[in-house]
Amino acid sequence: MASAAIKSPHPPFGHLLPFFEREKAELLCALTRHAVMGEGGRQAGRGLLTTRVILQLFLMANLDADARDRARNLRKHDTQAERLLWEALRARRLGGFKFVRQLAIGPYFADFACREHKLIVEIDGASHGTEAEVAHDQVRTEYLVAQGWRVRRAWNQDVFTNLNGVCDSILLLLREGK
Repeated sequence: MASAAIKSPHPPFGHLLPFFEREKAELLCALTRHAVMGEGGRQAGRGLLTTRVILQLFLMANLDADARDRARNLRKHDTQAERLLWEALRARRLGGFKFVRQLAIGPYFADFACREHKLIVEIDGASHGTEAEVAHDQVRTEYLVAQGWRVRRAWNQDVFTNLNGVCDSILLLLREGK
């Protein structure tokens, strides 16, 4: 009976097909089958891929290649302040909340984002003090808020001199959002 379900021509995520090309849908179907059935279909839950990996593959397959490459480049060339704050946020170190770096949201990239609580943390350097950058940041923030996100901005100098204070303010916002 289980083998009949596996051989079904319908991918398990049929409602998502408008967002895929056919090849991606077939790949996701095959990956899902492997994760659920296990290696060789012998033991359920013993496959090499977890649901989390499948979700990451799905998200990466549907992220525009240019955006994916830009996000990778931004992660690779982060600022010293971003590296310092990332050490405090990564691996659920801040109150058990999961953050990601350089998340593509529409035409913008968030320095750090907690998807679960829709919170973005932006680290601003000296260039963000010019009138043009302030105006750009305002437009960007309005867009992100319209998408349902909350935005917390911190200056590089605050991260360097008061990292605990920056982390406490982020934690306060996360706990308010529950």
